[in-house]
Amino acid sequence: MYLIRTIGLFAVLLGTANAQDAPAVKPTPPEDTASDSEAAEDSEPTPATKPEPEEAPAEEAAPEAAAEETSDDAPEVSPASPPMRVEVTLSSGVVLLGSVSQSDLINWEPGQPLMFTPRGGEAAELAGNRIQSLRTVGDRRQGPPGARPGPPGDRPPQVAGPSQPATSPVTEDTGYRSPLGYKYPNPAASRYLYAPSSIGLQKGQGYVSQKLVFTSAAYAVTDNWTVLYGAFTFFPPALSVFGTKMTREIKENLHFSAGGEAFIFGLSQNIPVAIAFGALTLGDDDQNITVATGYSNGDFFRAPTIPLMVGGQYRFKENFALVTENWGFMNMDDYRSGAGLQSVSAYASSLALRIVGRRDRGNGYPRGLRSLSGHPRTTWDIGLIAMGVRTQNYFYDDVNREEIESNLYEWMSLGPLPWIDWTWHFGPETKE
Repeated sequence: MYLIRTIGLFAVLLGTANAQDAPAVKPTPPEDTASDSEAAEDSEPTPATKPEPEEAPAEEAAPEAAAEETSDDAPEVSPASPPMRVEVTLSSGVVLLGSVSQSDLINWEPGQPLMFTPRGGEAAELAGNRIQSLRTVGDRRQGPPGARPGPPGDRPPQVAGPSQPATSPVTEDTGYRSPLGYKYPNPAASRYLYAPSSIGLQKGQGYVSQKLVFTSAAYAVTDNWTVLYGAFTFFPPALSVFGTKMTREIKENLHFSAGGEAFIFGLSQNIPVAIAFGALTLGDDDQNITVATGYSNGDFFRAPTIPLMVGGQYRFKENFALVTENWGFMNMDDYRSGAGLQSVSAYASSLALRIVGRRDRGNGYPRGLRSLSGHPRTTWDIGLIAMGVRTQNYFYDDVNREEIESNLYEWMSLGPLPWIDWTWHFGPETKE
């Protein structure tokens, strides 16, 4: 018992000693409880941040930093256009082999400059007026750069220059517009089926025309003077014709011409027909009408005659036109006597479809059907023609022993007959 009391007393003394050593705690007022709770909310732990990577060694960090700096500062570079192997012919006749970029080749048009790199040389810009022709020389069997091109039959189509026909659709539309809005000029505005209009050819222009067995050719010596020659195709020519025409544009869409033609038999040198004429043409290259008259004589007529020609053409499509030519020959003696229309001693009437030649659409090599600027080189005239001659009856006077002309006559008509005419036009491409 005594031992238990001694232990209890010792415990009380030990607790008193500990309480004296601890700091005194000031009691907290009740109103500070809310601020403590707010402080507790503010002191909530924030999400853990990602630990920073360890610093790389100096040897590895320097190249990476340089690469990042270079990629940030350098501008974005588009892939280079692949080179195309080409052959360029200059206006001087010099032929160069080399390459141009694919984009330049696609966008290039005749007359424009071109950046060209000759084989084994440095890139240089060629002036557009110096480029006569340009074509690619690679083919589908082409190997690496420097390989020889395949045979000409395997080569791609040419890209034409100013002096040779083009086959690329890019050069189809040159910007030219005819009076009726067509993309190509009418090369045969100066003539109908045989008779000329008063619209002249440009200096240096001309044509060669084949009408069944009759061949004719015309050439413009100047802008206002044209000469003509024709002959039956058989040699020696059974019949030849020589002609000339002077033209003048009085004002817009009104033209005047004067000239003459003489037909000569090749063997006898007789002149069956000779004609002097004057003509007025109203209209333009696409649509016009001509009225011509004059004087004619020769062995074919029994008396001097007055020729009258009315011709016209109308272009109703890019490559098609209607052409008509109509002749009448009036006997001057009958006309003076008041015979009127009965004085007509011969006539000819025709109607034809004119087909303007198309551009070559073959394998890319020129055939001369249309020039680069779009001037058609060929025309076809396909139609019908009818003609007639008045024959005069005569009776024989036994008393006076002479032939007396009767008042009775009859017509000898022929046709309609087919008319086919092919014409090749040469010289400058368009009128200035």
